[in-house]
Amino acid sequence: MNMYHLIKLLVLVNLCGILKEPPQLFALPTLNFLSMHLGDAHAGTGLVMTMQPVISYALNESRVKYPDLFRNYTYFTADDDNSAHCGPDAVQSSVGHMASFVGKGHIRSDSLTVFIAPLCGDAFNVVGDFARELDFFVAPCMTMADIKKPGERFPTMVSFASADIRPFGYAVLALLEHYAWLSVAIITDQPPGTRSTAQRLCGIPLEVLPAVRAQLNLLQIETDSRVENFTRALTEASNFTRIIMSCDGVASQRKLLADAAKLEMTRGNFVFIYVYSFWSPLVWNLGDAIDESVQDALNSQIIVSPPPADPDVFQNLYTGVRERRRAMYNVDPPNTTTGFDVPCYEAVSTVALVLNESCSTNSVDCQGGRSVVRKMLDKTFRLPLRPVTIDAEGQPITVVYIQKRNELSNQGVFKVRR
Repeated sequence: MNMYHLIKLLVLVNLCGILKEPPQLFALPTLNFLSMHLGDAHAGTGLVMTMQPVISYALNESRVKYPDLFRNYTYFTADDDNSAHCGPDAVQSSVGHMASFVGKGHIRSDSLTVFIAPLCGDAFNVVGDFARELDFFVAPCMTMADIKKPGERFPTMVSFASADIRPFGYAVLALLEHYAWLSVAIITDQPPGTRSTAQRLCGIPLEVLPAVRAQLNLLQIETDSRVENFTRALTEASNFTRIIMSCDGVASQRKLLADAAKLEMTRGNFVFIYVYSFWSPLVWNLGDAIDESVQDALNSQIIVSPPPADPDVFQNLYTGVRERRRAMYNVDPPNTTTGFDVPCYEAVSTVALVLNESCSTNSVDCQGGRSVVRKMLDKTFRLPLRPVTIDAEGQPITVVYIQKRNELSNQGVFKVRR
């Protein structure tokens, strides 16, 4: 038998095999998920113990939803209890962990690698640079502050980070201009000498539009509710203006409103602007001693926040993540969220949705980070919790609502104004 007849015979054999059992035209890729968690290991606040279970929960949910796509998926983490979360130490730790991922073969050429990154900007830069050179997909879900034109430096990245707080600042400025309010007192609840997220949020009217800054009379007041109530700060604010702004967590805001009610500042004579940048639902009624005062004060409050998430879906997510934290670390988690739970959960959910749609029709679309990014730009993804829109540069589009309580209802419902 000459070579021609041998090749012809092999082709016929293969054709017979094809006719008997049609092959799968596009083989689903093997998914390889990575994440890195830098920060202390405290059960209540440590980022290792709070963010790792979120990603693990989301992956398990996606595995159930897309069993074919996730049949052979892998998940590797670098959990560093001793590293700083941001700064030079975080950069050094990130370099070491990424080198370890590569050395151990966790970034593989025979699979699609997806890196879910609950990291601050310093540490993320390291991961993003590795992703660019090795062409794996990366989704930051904590912060992307101060990164200019991220798509140019990080072409394999789509961000789910909730830390672009500029839109909230623009919304506050629009609110002030709409009512022609020219003086504002800003109260921040933080330990002395620190610069919290709340301070950055409330500082936006100072930072984003210098021209407007010249027209505003601003008073910044710092307090620490761990050692004093809000009476001093509120009294100082009331002597300066009737517009009072704050940006701290809900627990702090409830105390501020309750103390304002005691000072009779919630009878329509003062306005409280509350900037809340996270996606977890706002809960004002906790069944404690200040509930009644807080409920009365809500009529004097205007909230600048994202659109409210579906409370039932969020509760399911919240309950599932808490149970996973308890199972993973044998601790009783606190009855709070980090504020970054939703973006990290949605990073996994959106990636799974996109890969399930694209990989099942064309495996070429699942061969690297750049190809995945192309499938996600300029699109809106309808997720159970809320819609997520990614712009042409791979950044989430932030929608901001300005909300005031509906005075016709006593249920704590706010009437949304856009």
